[in-house]
Amino acid sequence: MVRRRTEDLELGRATAAVVALGALVASVAGCADTRGDNPFATGPASAGALDTDGPADGGGAPTGPGASGADAGDDDALDDSGGDSIKFDTPSPAGDGGLPTDGCTKVDFLFVIDNSLSMGDEQQNLAASFPQFIETIRTEVAEDWHVMVVDTDGEDKWDEDLAECHFDDCPGEPADEACGVISPQDDWTCGNLPSIDACDGTLGAGTDHDDSEARGTCGLVAGRRWFDDTQPNPDASFQCVAHLYDGNSPELTMGAMLSAIHPSMVDPGGCNEGFLRDDAVLVVTFISDEEDDGDSMGLPQSWRDDLIALKNGNETAVVVLGLLGDTGLPGAVCPPDSVAGSNGGEYSPRLIEFVETFGTRGLWGSVCAPDYGTFFDEAVSLIDTACDEYEPVG
Repeated sequence: MVRRRTEDLELGRATAAVVALGALVASVAGCADTRGDNPFATGPASAGALDTDGPADGGGAPTGPGASGADAGDDDALDDSGGDSIKFDTPSPAGDGGLPTDGCTKVDFLFVIDNSLSMGDEQQNLAASFPQFIETIRTEVAEDWHVMVVDTDGEDKWDEDLAECHFDDCPGEPADEACGVISPQDDWTCGNLPSIDACDGTLGAGTDHDDSEARGTCGLVAGRRWFDDTQPNPDASFQCVAHLYDGNSPELTMGAMLSAIHPSMVDPGGCNEGFLRDDAVLVVTFISDEEDDGDSMGLPQSWRDDLIALKNGNETAVVVLGLLGDTGLPGAVCPPDSVAGSNGGEYSPRLIEFVETFGTRGLWGSVCAPDYGTFFDEAVSLIDTACDEYEPVG
């Protein structure tokens, strides 16, 4: 169920927005060298606005945007199946080949997906909703788009198992000795362990592999950790990267979001090199059934400040939406945790507050909704409006 500001909860569904984040696979040494410069890569810290040249420091709170909803986009464009889809009103580029005077022609989508054990159904739901959404984007919004998926855990259980084999279990053992007795360690011999990829163990690095024990590649073009309109089969690629290997608690949703687009990640040599573009609208979508209740550094207002700072201070260049737990709220879709057999969706007031600091560019819905299609339909309308209002910097 889509919801706008907290005071409007009883009005029913509101509109939603989608984000993508892009990443290029960097060398192991490159990720290891830059991670220490990223204040969001590991652990909680004090709240504060982001200094993109170094750690976060104190910062003031900007004036929050209004709470009114975005207007719906045109609905007279047809998709390939003959059904109606929303058409984006994107401007033509400037005649001299420079930036358009207003409006967007490029969109970077960052998906931050909770990879804890309870999120299997939600990941499947998201993957099922993606094809129609991205088809509308690429046919009616902009042909120039980036998509990146990151999880909420720096080291998932596969990464932890591999590190344990390399540094604890295998040193001094025969080459043909199995590292462990349970999967995946029982498939690895000490003399033939998979190599450690430093980006795989870095919070905010884009996902480039599937969720199997074999950790198969998703075949992203040019070995990147994000994909764009040159990807041969973007639907299948998203299906691959959005099904995540089991991670751990706590879920560092906001830490992963900010780490993913920090200069140490997106600049040359970073894990996500090339994903974030100065002249594109950034659409962030985060999906979690747990609150980020102090494990990521900062507070809702500082998360907003930091995200805007990472987009050169341009508030018109950011759209945020979240699929979150609404347990206990009027008309909640998520069942109470007390219901037998229910995973529920933990009420997430801090994450909701973060989304709402973006006013008309921030929308959220229930992570427990049985179908995310309506949510993403409404996201298309919001992105349409945001593109119309986008003002390039410079």
